[in-house]
Amino acid sequence: HPETPFVSGGNLSLVSDGIISGDAHFASGGGFSLLNLAGEAGTFRSINDPIISANGDVEFGDYTGASLKIEATGSIIGGEIIINNPDIGLAPNPNDPDVEILRNSPALILRAGLDTLLYAPNVPTSAEGTNFDPPGNPSFLPPGSIQIGDVNNSEQDRNGVTVILNATGNIQTGRLTTDNLVGDGGFVNLEAGGNISTGGISTIAGNMNGDGGEISLTAGGSITLTGDVLRSWSPQNGSDITFTATGDISINCTNTAFCVETFSGGIPGVESRGNSGNVTFISEEGSINAGEALINATNGTNNPGNVTISAKGNISLRDIATRLGANANTGVDGGSITIISETGSINIAANVNSANSSATNGNGGDITLEADRNIEVIDILANSNGGNGGNIT
Repeated sequence: HPETPFVSGGNLSLVSDGIISGDAHFASGGGFSLLNLAGEAGTFRSINDPIISANGDVEFGDYTGASLKIEATGSIIGGEIIINNPDIGLAPNPNDPDVEILRNSPALILRAGLDTLLYAPNVPTSAEGTNFDPPGNPSFLPPGSIQIGDVNNSEQDRNGVTVILNATGNIQTGRLTTDNLVGDGGFVNLEAGGNISTGGISTIAGNMNGDGGEISLTAGGSITLTGDVLRSWSPQNGSDITFTATGDISINCTNTAFCVETFSGGIPGVESRGNSGNVTFISEEGSINAGEALINATNGTNNPGNVTISAKGNISLRDIATRLGANANTGVDGGSITIISETGSINIAANVNSANSSATNGNGGDITLEADRNIEVIDILANSNGGNGGNIT
């Protein structure tokens, strides 16, 4: 019922060894948990309209269903998440800017460590009940943190899943996959007051008119990417990939080809015709270590992306490329590469290949490497097929 949520003045727990199914808004004056009889995280399903609001921690297991929003003053811990449709049953709410996202696209929105709750429980202040501490309370997480497993989109007849995670503490996730074969890849936005750790991100659009989803990670601490590639692909347009951290940025990639990549094209049998996005890594106080990562913004027929990498300390990379594909349009210039270490060194194990322009009369892109200490690199290429080569500084 849109006007009468399931409300508890204290802790609220739903406990079953079977599937816990809830098409409802839940508001808890304490913690909220979905558990099995052993006190472990329980399996959650919802066909439509799930919103959870808790004045404490939230815990659940694997989830499958409609767009899901959870807000908590404490931490949020969940299992693997599959979003298979928008929340078409959600009533408009001008006081909640998330509603239009939840209604119009498959979406996962988790907000932890909030000072106030938009959907706070409305119970008399004199209400008395039986309070208990449910088992499985995620108190081992830093306050205001989010921990979830993989996120996927089970349906491919609409845009990819929108993933918004906001925490005053840390964010830890499995692989975030918002790929889409028909429309746009879903965008991913993670913001943490502490550290961000993710098992990989993919926002591919397979449709000729779709764009790859934007990827944005912002951390008050460090950012760590572990596992597969981080990519924003599309036959139309790739989108920007942006990492901003106060501390270190680490890319621990298991892929031997492209680890961080945004480009237009690359889908087998589909012509490339758009622009690539930009790749930006900024570590305000730490270092950037992507020793095995090939960072790529390439293959557009129009404009390849620019790569900007900046750190207070050392920068360690394997390969960087911003170049055009063989079918580039006439007069298109390659993108630029800028790498700046304010107080440390730059070490690039292989190549800096900036804007090796394949466009007739297109110019190569500029390359700038600036370090307080040493610069080590194997090859620097800023070539052009028919125009001017790029500047190397």
